[in-house]
This record gives sequence, structure tokens and C-alpha cells, in this order.
Amino acid sequence: MSPWTDVNTKEINTEKTKVIKGVDLHVYMSPYDIPQAFRHSFDDVQGLLVIEFKYLNDEPLRKQEGDGFVSFYIGKNSRRLFKIYVNVKALNAQKITLHLSVRKQLEATMGRLKTEMPKRRDNYDVIGTFLEKHSGFVSHLQDK
Repeated sequence: MSPWTDVNTKEINTEKTKVIKGVDLHVYMSPYDIPQAFRHSFDDVQGLLVIEFKYLNDEPLRKQEGDGFVSFYIGKNSRRLFKIYVNVKALNAQKITLHLSVRKQLEATMGRLKTEMPKRRDNYDVIGTFLEKHSGFVSHLQDK
């Protein structure tokens, strides 16, 4: 397991303008919805690539299936994205480029969650932006 890497929350939490009852308001996301840190690991035995996000507070998680190769663990109450599991062994992959394969699954799965939980749309968008900004993150795997 890699150590936690801090996330530049000021870079991610940009000001948005919303018009409410005819008044322009400049708003930011709640700091509770923005990951404070991330880490990744690879489980050689199970063939799983794991990406984790750390928030100001923890909560119980529930599993949200992607396409069978990708699973997401979201907060039971908040529905924030806490973990992404990629079954590299089942994919029979030699390398994983996160911004391509996982991003597509994230968009599809989070699209469903955005419909179910529209107040969490910003959290899912932040994670997507984060993955795009770290698109150089590639896990090279060796044949076993």
C-alpha cells in the first residue's frame, strides 16, 4: 500500500457562480465532499488495483458494481466515492491506464448515482477531474 498523498484542495475546489432568486452567489463545495488525500496499491494475489480517497470523516461503505472489472465503494450515507477496485487479473491486462478504462466506468456508474443522488454530483465530478489530472498514473504489471 502506498502512503497517502495529499490532494491540493484549493486547486480542485474552484469557485462556482449560482443564481439563486436573481442573486449571483459565489459558492464552493463543502470540504467534507473533497478528498483530502489518495493512495493506491496492487494486490498480487487477487490481481486487484485499488485506489482510495480519504475525506475529513469516515463512514460505512457499500459496493457499487461497474462492468464486472471495476467496482466502486461509496459512503453508505453520503454516497461519496471512497474506493475504486480494478480487477486486473480478470482483464488479463499487462498495464492499466486509469484515465481511459476506469474513467469510462466511473462516468457510467457515477452517472447512475448522480441521478439517484443529485446533491453528490460535485463529489463525483471532483473525482473524475482528479483522475484526469493524474492521467500519468499507470500501473505496469508483470506476467506471473
